[in-house]
Amino acid sequence: MNTSTTAAHLARLRLRSPGELVELVPYLFGFHPTASVVVLTMTGPQREIGFRARSDLVADHDSAAFARWLTEILVRNDAEAAAILVYAPDDWSGQIESLQHAFETALHAADIEIFEFMRVQQGRWWSLLCADPSCCPPEGIPLAREAGAASVVAAEMTYAGATVLPDREALVATLRPCGSLVRAAMDQATARVEEEWIDRLLGGGTLMAWRDETDGLHRRLVDRWAAGDQALSDDEAARLVVGLSDKLVRDRCLGVVDSPLRPAARALWAELVRRARPSDVAPPATMLAWAAWQDGDGAFANIALDRAVISDPTYALARLLGHALAHGLPPSTGAGLAELSAREAAAMPAAAIRKKRKKARRRRNR
Repeated sequence: MNTSTTAAHLARLRLRSPGELVELVPYLFGFHPTASVVVLTMTGPQREIGFRARSDLVADHDSAAFARWLTEILVRNDAEAAAILVYAPDDWSGQIESLQHAFETALHAADIEIFEFMRVQQGRWWSLLCADPSCCPPEGIPLAREAGAASVVAAEMTYAGATVLPDREALVATLRPCGSLVRAAMDQATARVEEEWIDRLLGGGTLMAWRDETDGLHRRLVDRWAAGDQALSDDEAARLVVGLSDKLVRDRCLGVVDSPLRPAARALWAELVRRARPSDVAPPATMLAWAAWQDGDGAFANIALDRAVISDPTYALARLLGHALAHGLPPSTGAGLAELSAREAAAMPAAAIRKKRKKARRRRNR
């Protein structure tokens, strides 16, 4: 979920049929899954949706290992029950029965109830746990959007501000770098801010003062975006991007994730990812991935993390977060990762200052 408003609507939403569960899934991920397996955990007596994950559909011979892997992830997230939805492409030749059997075996061994097992294909859905043709006919049931019918789920989630993109590639495109004119202006602003920072260091300015300024700017901008004013000048964007290269600044700014301002921070950080130079993308992209992870938005977290790793494959926090996402660790483990990151950041300031000053002197002597 991208906003607290959407999450609140999700908490109130009561699904009345398996078909409404199918209608909800695209809103949980932000796009319509294709050639995918989606797992949703169900917790409590009301069977509330908790952890959710999507993975590419595998070949039949990999079904058993695939089911065991996803079950291990569900166990880490304390799943009591799970709904499995298989989104098969129109030309899929796989055997849904073998995949169902693999999940039944793995989930039974882990003492996880199968709440629902569904197939979604060619605009129709099938509940494979129901053998009653009066409610689950063998030809399947059309999706509400395919049949042109009104959908309570779609109406509720649209009212909450949720949007659904056509596919995962469209979600990736939302973080695509800005065009050439914006890029040129941002490059100039970033170089100008870097020069100013170097001049201040050489002139006796303190790292602490610079950190405080960056943190203060970040707080003001998040507050402004939360209030609906999402204007961001090149100078403001450049100051944040340069400031976030300091890991202690990054971690101070990342603290907003644990507040009601997280949706505004996510929107701001996404804009920084789009506007930052390729070499500067890792910090804001990792922060964006972290916030998405805390929202349970694993699909977007992985997309943002991909941008971070492309920018800097050695970026420690991105690597830690990548490990957490790959192993399906719950967001509650974030405190431990943050502590590891803080230790790394605390060990670096003196060396980072010396490096910046040496770089500045070399530039001055050219």
